[in-house]
Amino acid sequence: MSDRCKGLNTALGNVFPANHNCFCAVHIRRNVESNHGKKFASTVTALSQTTSLPEKRALLTQLQQKSPGAYKYVTDIDANRWMDSAWLEDEKLPPRYGFRNSNISESANNMVGDARNGNWLDAIDGILIKMSLHITKSQSKYEGKDGVVGSILGLATESWEKCVGCRVYTSGNDGETYSVYQKLGGELEEESLLKVRPVDCVCDCGKWQAIGVPCVHGMAYFRHQMKWRLEDVLDQAVDEYYKYRTQRELYRRNFVPVWRHLLEPDMMTLPPDGAARRMPGRPKTVRLRKNSRYAHEPEKSPTICSRCHQPGHNVRTCVRREAVKKRNAGNGTATTTHSVL
Repeated sequence: MSDRCKGLNTALGNVFPANHNCFCAVHIRRNVESNHGKKFASTVTALSQTTSLPEKRALLTQLQQKSPGAYKYVTDIDANRWMDSAWLEDEKLPPRYGFRNSNISESANNMVGDARNGNWLDAIDGILIKMSLHITKSQSKYEGKDGVVGSILGLATESWEKCVGCRVYTSGNDGETYSVYQKLGGELEEESLLKVRPVDCVCDCGKWQAIGVPCVHGMAYFRHQMKWRLEDVLDQAVDEYYKYRTQRELYRRNFVPVWRHLLEPDMMTLPPDGAARRMPGRPKTVRLRKNSRYAHEPEKSPTICSRCHQPGHNVRTCVRREAVKKRNAGNGTATTTHSVL
């Protein structure tokens, strides 16, 4: 969710009170760049991605010393909505592990972004054409393939290779929970001991249940405890969403766009011209006035001139009436008709 839509947070809270909405860390970084300088952008990115509470405190201290304004801006934003480390402080929130998902809304906007340049009918027509072409290409892309899609295959293979040095122990009496010991290495020689429940596809790190692909600890269970091959894991433990057969079923049906020019060949649907929009207030044009119903009987008119106190006209037309009389008198023409303008 973008932090630039000020009313969006309140609206989502009213409509979906049980949903947890997160802010876009990229937008927060750009706001810091615009208002406080580009040199603090890397600090904001590190704050959003770190899962270490000591590192978070060190980054905030560094930011406070270099830019108090940027520090105040990022600390005023609810940490649970954009910092991974804040999830460790709230028991109601699931654990995080530092990976990023693509933004579905931004991906869809990027696909049909050109459709915004035009009227609504052209926009709908353009979106249908783009979606139809995308489905057609996907049908050809996944035709005749089996197994797991390429990107997930690479992710699973990487986890399979990382779990070589892990050790798996039985944890609890239910026979369904296991503890996985992993030596992370590095300068500090860090270690981790996490529990996994393969029957529920759940791991303490949170990655397995989030994306449907066994994490390093899940792979360690299948490799060392079950003695499976990687092919067995891909076939039985990876979610069906990532199989080629699911992709083919997803793109099996396509849109059938209607060429609207066959229905309305001379149709032009355009937005109104902004320059032709009526401005507020009284129009500054010469209006065509109608003759009053008292034109032939001015003495019955309720309108009385404040200049000559005669009925049938007002002070605006009184001066012009005298000018007409003088001009007609000079020409020798008598005027006996009365009209109210």
